[in-house]
Order: sequence, then C-alpha cells, then structure tokens
Amino acid sequence: MKNVMALRPFQGFTRVVCLSLLLPFLGATTANAYSVLSHEEVIDMAWTPYLVPLLQARYPGLTADQLREAHSYAYGGCLIQDLGYYPFGNKFYSDMLHYVRTGAFVEALLHDAGNADELAFALGALAHYTADAVGHPYINRLTAEENPKLKKKYGDVVTYEQAKVAHIRTEFGFDVVEVAHGRYSQDNYRDFIGFQVAKPLLDRAFEETYGMKLKELLHDEDHAITTYRNAVSELIPKMTVVAATAYAQQIEKENPGFNKRKFIYRLRRTEFEKHWGNNYSKPSFRTRFLAFLVKLLPKIGPLKVLKPTIPNATQQDGYIKSVNQTVDRYDEYLKQLASSNGQADTAEISTVALALGGANLDTGDLMRLGQYRLSDRTHERLLHEYLKPNAEPVPAAVLEHLVHFYADAPAGENHVSQKEMDRIHLQLAALQQRVAAGQAKVSN
Repeated sequence: MKNVMALRPFQGFTRVVCLSLLLPFLGATTANAYSVLSHEEVIDMAWTPYLVPLLQARYPGLTADQLREAHSYAYGGCLIQDLGYYPFGNKFYSDMLHYVRTGAFVEALLHDAGNADELAFALGALAHYTADAVGHPYINRLTAEENPKLKKKYGDVVTYEQAKVAHIRTEFGFDVVEVAHGRYSQDNYRDFIGFQVAKPLLDRAFEETYGMKLKELLHDEDHAITTYRNAVSELIPKMTVVAATAYAQQIEKENPGFNKRKFIYRLRRTEFEKHWGNNYSKPSFRTRFLAFLVKLLPKIGPLKVLKPTIPNATQQDGYIKSVNQTVDRYDEYLKQLASSNGQADTAEISTVALALGGANLDTGDLMRLGQYRLSDRTHERLLHEYLKPNAEPVPAAVLEHLVHFYADAPAGENHVSQKEMDRIHLQLAALQQRVAAGQAKVSN
C-alpha cells in the first residue's frame, strides 16, 4: 500500500466546487470537506490487500458481483462525513462529524453494520477519519510555507479556519498535479461518481452518536445524496480541464501523442440521470451565468481561489511522506479489526471497538475548548439544540462529552471569554438539571 502518489486524503475539491458555483458569496463560505478523488483513492489502495479479506472473513462466500457492490458502498462511506457541505446538505451535520465525537461516529458504524455492504460503508468512513486526522497537519504546515504573510501572522501552522482561500489553493494544486499525472482512468471517474450510501446504517449510527434523527437535519436524504453525486459528476470534468490546460506540455512529454479530448472526462446530464435518477437540485440560470462570468475574469482578489498553488518538487516529496503516514495508520486500524494474530488476510473481524478518540478532523488534534473556533461553535450549537423546549432527551454519552469538553479552561488561542464561559456553564447546568428531572420522573 505504498503507491502513495495516488492518495489524496486532504485536498479541496469540495471547497472549490462550492466556491465556483457560489463565487459572489465567497466571503461567507464555510465548506470544510476534502477531495472526493482523494478519499475514494485510498479505498482503492486498501481494497484488495485489506478490505476484501476483512469482508470475506465476516461474510464468507461473497461473489465477485457482491464485492463490486460493496466497493461502491466503501466509496460512499469515505465521503459521508462531507455530505452536509454540499448544496442541499446540512452544514451542522458535517460539522458534527468533523468536530464532535468524530471517532464515536465511526465506531458506531462499524459496530452496527449488519451486512457486507454496510461493513464496507463503515470501513470507508474509517478511511475518511484517518485521512483527515493524519493528513491535515501536513497541509496546515505547507499552507504556511507557501504563504509568507500568513506564516508571519500565524506561525508555522496555518489552519483552514485561519486562511480558507490559501488552504483551498494549496489543496487544489495537489489535485491538479495528481490528475495531470494520469493517476485516474475514465472508468475510475465513473466508479467514483457511482458511490452508494448505506442509509439505514447511517441513520442508526448518527442517532446513536448524537441523539438526533438524521431526518431532522437532512429532510430529504435521497435528494441530498443525489445532489452530492451530481456535484461530484460536474467537478471531476472541471478538474480534468484544469489539469489538461495547466500541464499540457508535461502531459505531452510523458504521453507522446497525448489527446486532450480523450484526457478530459465528460458526463452528459442525460447519462447521469439514466444511471442515478433526477432527484437532485440543478444550478439555477443565475448561478450558471455567474459561473460563466467567472471564466472571463482575471484570477485575482477573491477569484484567486480558482487559481491553484502548484507544489514544487520538495513539497510533493514532503506530501508523499505524509501520505505514507496516512496509509500506515489506516493499515493499523484495519488490522485491529482482525483477530488477535493481526493478519487481515486470514482473520475473523474482532468485535472489540477501535479506540479512535475524538480527533478534530481539520487539525488532527484531540478537541479542546478554545483551540478551534469551528469546533467550539459546533459544540455550542449542539448544546443549544438540546436546550430547545421540545428537544429529545440528551443521551448520556453526549452529555458526558459536553461536560468533559467544557470542564477545562480554554486552551490554544483562548478566544472564549470568561463571560461566554459563564453563560455556557449556566446552559450546561440547565441541561443537566433537565436530565436529572427526567430521570426522577421515570423513577417515580
């Protein structure tokens, strides 16, 4: 599993496509997802040596067709944390999966999986968790290296919330390089778009982890998933166009007789709808017109986000090393899911839960109050949801998590004021009182 140039665990496809469609509102963007191709590629790298043996150990006798089906569910699992960042998703859903009980959500998927497709989906979500948690620290350092002004302001590490545009450009640049090197075939692109989602498993695991029904956030789950898929289907062709334009000479040198027309991936809407239906939201005329205008404008000011920062050879080497660390960590997790002998090719799946912890998937660090505003805001939103008059009772694990998160003094940049802390502690006490009252009522 060392073919690291194919792995992109932390690049900015999602952010770029959202920004390119909603460019006039660039300053308000909050997308925080990563490369579709990246996450699906790590599944491909692990599929034959690790994932297939795990699936066959749990479900002996799987046919080639059944494994092919499971592969598409693994693709879906490795994208599911990002679903809310796409049009007609729900940002709060994806924020929780990136900043609150992130490991517990993946463990719930693994524990609750009831068939081969669901297990593949859960293993895909584990791949996303690993790629984000391990890969982002490198991107954060590289963003500082590529932007001296930001480095002077923030130091050797620049996070996404500190410099969204710079992060997008850095991540987008790596994806352009990868596509330009021809790492993906036309069939790869089609398979990537054809990911599947284990909806019953997702619903169970989400409610188990956060105490909320998923339909409260994603009112039309099928619509959100198909819209997500459509966004991916529009994004991949755009990436091949950028790569073919920016790297035309290099591609020609590596591939004599290079045919740009064949290199660029195309998927007509009629073909998309034939395979995956039409239950998705299409960009309005206004959005498409604005996207057309973007092509005519120079990539300066806010529009510079659409101009990637191409990494140099040294940066690519450093990136490869960081990817090796990602692959190694994923291998470790997969082996932990095997029996005590640690051999994935012969093992039964263990029922022992992984000790994933609760990583902030933007930084790889364990979450602490005051270290990351996006995490702080998501925790506070979750607290407020359970303080609503008609809210469902807060699960014990969620309450325990909130109490632990707010128990320590703010760390890091310490941007949480004492006044804010006092207010939050009062709200948390009110929630604890509500839980105690509910327990007393039940006991009586």
